[in-house]
Amino acid sequence: MPLADLLKHVIAGKDRPSAGQQNLIVDILKKQDFGRPKIKLPSDCIRTDTNWVAYTVLQIDDISSEEQYGIVYDTKTFAAPNSDNFEILICDGAEGLAAFGFRPVLAKIAATFPSIGTLVGPKSGQDSLYSTYPGFRFLGDSGITGVGWVIRDRGIATGGGNIITSSGQSGVPATFELEDVTFSSGFNGWDGTSDLEVVNTFGDTAEAGLHVQFKWDAASGAYISTDVECP
Repeated sequence: MPLADLLKHVIAGKDRPSAGQQNLIVDILKKQDFGRPKIKLPSDCIRTDTNWVAYTVLQIDDISSEEQYGIVYDTKTFAAPNSDNFEILICDGAEGLAAFGFRPVLAKIAATFPSIGTLVGPKSGQDSLYSTYPGFRFLGDSGITGVGWVIRDRGIATGGGNIITSSGQSGVPATFELEDVTFSSGFNGWDGTSDLEVVNTFGDTAEAGLHVQFKWDAASGAYISTDVECP
């Protein structure tokens, strides 16, 4: 029987609660939570600084608050570091909140919406996701102009590019310099302007017209070649 069912009304000046009745009241009150309700954020949701703009893409820059259960991330416009050492957030519709995208989230999509399942990802210097850039998968229209549903699809960064022989590369260089770089998975860590350096893993010869496949190697902290072939 619930404790509340054992309570009885008393008449002023005639009855007084017994010790047992008083204890029942105490027990019931102890079971009540009179504090402010606790708001639990989704597990993928975190707090950001003043760069927040709904549905835009940001790069984590630092942590501005290390308070337990109150971490706040400093952010900036994504600037590709030509490596795989960076992390992306997508701003939530609620001010000051953002998500990593491991669950479906809303994000700004540049230009026309792609087909469902298409790779979309961040582009250096921009705050939207672009078709064919890796990092996320497009899930569909949201009903909000320019905003669609996406989900994280990172994995290991892989891609390819052409050897730049005009830069003086010849023989068997320790590192290839590549142009016309494209990424097929992982985040696109290339800024689109500087030469992307890739470690020559297998001692291949640098020749004009060769295409180098590469991946990010976390152990060495560098892009390494996985194959060299004619285009």
